[in-house]
Amino acid sequence: MDVDQATNHLQEEILVEILSRLPVRSLLRFKCVSNIWKQLTSEPYFKMKHLNCAKNDQGSQKLLISKRCPK
Repeated sequence: MDVDQATNHLQEEILVEILSRLPVRSLLRFKCVSNIWKQLTSEPYFKMKHLNCAKNDQGSQKLLISKRCPK
């Protein structure tokens, strides 16, 4: 793995950590930010990570659903 790949992977992991702590409603809006964010938040790994974070937060919504963004 070269430096650029390592940097991109680290940036993606940081983004996953940040997004996994956000409320579901915000995530649904953020899917329209970019194709990368849409793809990232649609992955099963992210959904499980988000659910695990939500389990630890008593006030969070517990369900992440898919919603298509208007073109």
